[in-house]
Amino acid sequence: MLGGVRDYESHFDRYRPEPRPYGAWREKQLPGSGIFYDLGAHLIDQALWFFGMPEAVTADISSQRPWAKADDHFDVRLHYPAFTATLKSGMLCKIPGPTYMIHGTNGSFVKQGLDVQEATLDGGAIPEGKNWGREPEEIWGVVNAEYNGIKIQGKLESEHGDYREYFMNLRDAIWGKAAIAVKPEEARNVMKIIELSFRSSEERRTINVK
Repeated sequence: MLGGVRDYESHFDRYRPEPRPYGAWREKQLPGSGIFYDLGAHLIDQALWFFGMPEAVTADISSQRPWAKADDHFDVRLHYPAFTATLKSGMLCKIPGPTYMIHGTNGSFVKQGLDVQEATLDGGAIPEGKNWGREPEEIWGVVNAEYNGIKIQGKLESEHGDYREYFMNLRDAIWGKAAIAVKPEEARNVMKIIELSFRSSEERRTINVK
């Protein structure tokens, strides 16, 4: 519907200017801590699912909060032949950026708001019922495009999210009843982009993905 993708941007923004009183693991100076390992893995995984492995990576991974001991902000660019995918996250985003912003040759799609499952679980809800993972209309994506001569403009209802499907597939794969949905190669590719991103940020240059 959007035609050829020419720009993709994804955000995972939060506002937490003060350290958590109980000391979150991601805020400690330890291997695997920091926002990039925590949230960057999700945004990278999504981009690789949509577009495959990029040709090169340019990254800026930093700490913006004065007291931070681990990275709390990142701006990562995955370079593809026809466009660049921008992945961003920060802990000082009082006004968060769009969850997804995609511009194509035929139109654009923009979506605000994060998956509601995390907040719902934090509130003590049990994942059950037909409305589990249903997003409110105010954070549905908005599309403006022209497809086969037809102008399309308005909201697109979000599909229901369901974390349980991952674990049910894992269970069935262990029992030999289903093929594993998330392949080891996918995890390997995400790890490769994470490592190249840290290298790019440290060396302040674009790194080719071989």
